[in-house]
Amino acid sequence: MMRRLADASRGKIKFRVMPLKPDTETAERAELDGIRKVPMTSGDILYFGAGFKAGDRHLVTSYFDYQRAAMLEYDIALQISNLSRDRITRVGILSSLLKPSNVTEPHPGLSILEELKSQYDITIIPYFAGQLPDDIDVLVVMDAPVLKKDMLVSIDRHITSGKGALLMLDPYQRMSRANASLDVEPSPPGQINTLGDLLAGYGLQFSASRIVGDIDNSAMVESSTGQTYPYPYWLRLRGENISRQNIISSQLNELLFAEAGFFEVTRDSLNVEPVLVTGPETALTPRQTFRDEGTEYLAATFDPQAMGPRMIAGLITGNVSSPFEGAQSAGGDGDASVFAIADVDWIYNGFSLTDAQLGDRVFSRPINDNFNLFLNMVEQLSGDPRLLEIRSRGNPVRTFETIETMLVESRQAYQERETEYMAKINQAESSIAQVLAMTGVETYDQLPDDIKIEVIKLKALTYPIKQDLRDLRLKIREEITSRFKVITLFNLFTGPVLVFLFLFAARSARRISHRP
Repeated sequence: MMRRLADASRGKIKFRVMPLKPDTETAERAELDGIRKVPMTSGDILYFGAGFKAGDRHLVTSYFDYQRAAMLEYDIALQISNLSRDRITRVGILSSLLKPSNVTEPHPGLSILEELKSQYDITIIPYFAGQLPDDIDVLVVMDAPVLKKDMLVSIDRHITSGKGALLMLDPYQRMSRANASLDVEPSPPGQINTLGDLLAGYGLQFSASRIVGDIDNSAMVESSTGQTYPYPYWLRLRGENISRQNIISSQLNELLFAEAGFFEVTRDSLNVEPVLVTGPETALTPRQTFRDEGTEYLAATFDPQAMGPRMIAGLITGNVSSPFEGAQSAGGDGDASVFAIADVDWIYNGFSLTDAQLGDRVFSRPINDNFNLFLNMVEQLSGDPRLLEIRSRGNPVRTFETIETMLVESRQAYQERETEYMAKINQAESSIAQVLAMTGVETYDQLPDDIKIEVIKLKALTYPIKQDLRDLRLKIREEITSRFKVITLFNLFTGPVLVFLFLFAARSARRISHRP
């Protein structure tokens, strides 16, 4: 790859391979430059890194991790791009979970932050600061349910002055229990106390208390008993749900969002381009329900309505008016450039990346296109879109779409009966819990004998219902297994049959050509 790149540059890029042997002057000099020495299980030493130099600037990739093989072209292009920049873009991150020390120290579960550090000058803004630093070019806000009024004014000045901003809000943040359990009272009309209020002042309303579900774009999850089922509140967006008009998303294949909200445009003059949308049939569920019920029950009782697509992420451009009275612009061209996303969990590990660690360095490997979308957004906001096409190229995940579609269809066919069974079981278990609460005991063993008998009767009522539910789910699995076997056999025999037909056709062609 490097050799082809050097040839294509017509002499602008020079490439040289240097074999390194341990305990030599050349190897020691490479280690001082940042090339990592990797011990092998055989006892040998491996060097597999690269140095990039332009004038007096020098960058190093200490080790090419095999787990990032799919990102090799991007990693090399990134280093070359960094060398060619006259000035490194400064990105400010405002979050309740990050500390200023995270500029140098990795934050558990946020490997994507390390990717940002490799490309930009990162500043972690203290969560309870009163204003933004003046020298940041791009602002990223996440995990910030409550902000000071002065900080909201500062964010508004940043946006209305024409600087880029990536604002992530979440009605139910699964990766932060503190934020998920926090209840923020709606602000009185005209008051701005949260990031959602600020967006509403621009004309973009966020669903702070409702979560959107979409069965046609549901992700497959696994229950505690090992059962796999589609969970409609984890949105797996593909195809027409991803904008093909915007450069940041035009080549992306698959994205995952967990218990996301949505946006609605409330002002006709606001220029908003939808980047990610749901399907037309969705359900809107109060966030309190997710605290009280499990995912399996939420999936079984899902009841979609034809309400039209809901916007999960959008791009605000053009002129926006400050909702603060007497606000003055901080200068700039005044044309806003703001990405608004109704979820925060999507950038955390587990939803976007998986980690591999070598020494004190953390390597990240994408499991979908969340990683690419986030970096594409920051890159477009910074005004340097050179790496968008390389980063977005190809699909890192191959999925069994046919099997998943079959599972969704089977689940939908029996959903009404499954919901009925689940409701009866929950009713019986709720009655048992009420008995324990009324008697003031903590466990079943502490109940008086006569009440124990009544509780046993209540439990007995659930046994046939649970058996019916198990039989129903077994029937779903058997249907899927049967259809899966047919597909497997078809795949096994298709190859040999095609080869036979090809050989037969070739042999027939030779016979015809040899006839007198």
